[in-house]
Order: sequence, then C-alpha cells, then structure tokens
Amino acid sequence: MSRIVLSGMLLLACSFSVLANDLKPGVWEITSSMEGEGIPKQLTREQSSQECLTAEEGSDMVATMRKRWNETGCQDMDISRDGDKIEVAASCEAGGRTTEVDALITVHSNEHYSSEVTTTNDSSVTTYREASWVSSECEQ
Repeated sequence: MSRIVLSGMLLLACSFSVLANDLKPGVWEITSSMEGEGIPKQLTREQSSQECLTAEEGSDMVATMRKRWNETGCQDMDISRDGDKIEVAASCEAGGRTTEVDALITVHSNEHYSSEVTTTNDSSVTTYREASWVSSECEQ
C-alpha cells in the first residue's frame, strides 16, 4: 500500500510542476487512472479532480518539479526536455524502501497535458493523467 501512496504523492508533485512555463495558471481538470498488479479496483477506475496552478509555480518548470519531488523523498533524479516532452527518471526513498520512477509528460498545448508515471519497487504501477485547463480563477 505504501507503494500506492508514494505513487500518488509523486504524481501530484509531477502534475503541478510539469505544467510550468507551458500552461495557463488557474484551475485544471485532471482525469487519472492506474494499472498494475495488486491495485485495488477503485484505483483503476478513472477519477477526476481539480487542481490549481499558480503563476509562481509556472516560472521555472524544472526547479519546481525538482523541489516538489525532493519533498517526497526523491533526491536522485534526472529531468530532461525535448520539445513538448519532459522525461523524468528518479530514485525515491520512503518508508525504508527505494522506488524507481519513470515519467513522461507531454504538453499538447497551453490548455492540455498528459502524463504517464511508472513507479517500480516490488512491482510496477503506472498512473495515467489527462489534464485540461478550466478557468483562470482558483478558489482561495
């Protein structure tokens, strides 16, 4: 179960920071699903949520991503960008375990991105996300 929690934390961290410089600040509608061995059925279904991206979070994409992933225990990471694609490879410590993370984020436009994040320790879990910009007004 800690593997699923770590995956969720990493995905959240990735979701905000990856959007920087390329996406509009404001409210984003996120649809996500997971697949992998041993995942409870409720996590494999598509789930929707909303997140707020601030203008400050968008000022330096790589720095924001690195900061948030460091906060979740990922000290060893490689982040690279080629056009609209951002790749991340990280090794993360949580609960006395090491989890390897591989992520691919694609910025389709300033109002749409998608991501695929695979976490691996005892087994492998992949989380898929599609995100669309909704509004410039975030609730405080």
